[in-house]
Amino acid sequence: MKKGDPRIGLKDGTTTKTSYTAATDDIPYKGTTQPVINGGLTNVFTFRSWTLSANAVFSLGHVMRREVNQLFTGNPLHGVLTGNFHQEFANRWKQPGDEQRTNIPGYVSDTYTSYSRRDVNYYIYGDVNVISAAYAKLRDISLSYSLPAFILKKLHASQIQLRTQVSNIMLWKANKYGIDPEFQDANNGLQTMPVGQKAFTVGINAKF
Repeated sequence: MKKGDPRIGLKDGTTTKTSYTAATDDIPYKGTTQPVINGGLTNVFTFRSWTLSANAVFSLGHVMRREVNQLFTGNPLHGVLTGNFHQEFANRWKQPGDEQRTNIPGYVSDTYTSYSRRDVNYYIYGDVNVISAAYAKLRDISLSYSLPAFILKKLHASQIQLRTQVSNIMLWKANKYGIDPEFQDANNGLQTMPVGQKAFTVGINAKF
């Protein structure tokens, strides 16, 4: 990794840093971005006026690209490129010999931005950044309580149920980076803003 330039291995056993060198046969197949297995499981437990339910979902057998630093060239401080550096940037190549401990490219100033000379896409879209997208998630847990008949009679109601629920608690994910695959673009590796995670709700259902 001279000067921290990304290199790729070709099918014939050689390596290169030259752009547009790889052919189709040089690209290893790492899997599909579509889940091979999808499923879910719902359990409902009832005891007298109490009802506890839990719903879990899972997706297995697919892969995704993880988000990596893309600002390896230019000068962000001068506005040539904008955005935040990824945390992995701290482990980048800095001096000769670092290639023995890291595969993260070095940073270069805006005097060295030609992709014909330095193709950082070899790292960004390399197979080293393709990881498992399998996960299992506890979608929701809900607990409800139905008021007894003597209270319903006083309130002139046929049913009143109090309910609380917690949603989208991550139980397990195959990747070691803490990535929630539901909020990851599997093809380009960009993360989206998680919504509705660990949401807590309360409610009441009444019939008169």
